[in-house]
Amino acid sequence: MERVCILGSSGAGKSTLTRQLGAILKIEPLHLDTYFWKEGWTEPEPEKWEEIHKALTEKDRWIIDGKFSNTWQNRIPRADTIIYIDMPRWLCIYGVLKRLLTYYGRTRPDLPEGCPEKFDWDFLKFVWHYPKRGRPKTLKLLQTMKNKKTIYHFKSRAEIRRFLKELESNTCN
Repeated sequence: MERVCILGSSGAGKSTLTRQLGAILKIEPLHLDTYFWKEGWTEPEPEKWEEIHKALTEKDRWIIDGKFSNTWQNRIPRADTIIYIDMPRWLCIYGVLKRLLTYYGRTRPDLPEGCPEKFDWDFLKFVWHYPKRGRPKTLKLLQTMKNKKTIYHFKSRAEIRRFLKELESNTCN
């Protein structure tokens, strides 16, 4: 695993897995939200965002988490491994609300300064609708990549814990 792409709904645990995997593989974790959002939750110009994303994916080694399916055309071809965290809707909503309570009014570690955590109904609706809107697109991507990339499809926290434990023991040997 040299270039790992982590996908999934908001609140599924992408950033947490990215940090954990980065520590085990000794690869800098790259959270796309950190590079996308600017102070005050402003978005970059599309051309600028594409330039930033392309520069990230041109690195030799990376673990990148984030949805941003509009950037898959750069990220997926360069990735050797795709990890899809496919958690139930209720768990993703729980993850978003837990994050909100933990960081409300403050900037969380995977965001740039000036983007304090806030309550957003539209974002919660986005997470709620992910299984119908985002998940089918991701599953289709995984299907097209199944013979080209190493793919992990996790449906529970226990599966992720086992994966990390096994990876850590294999990496330490």
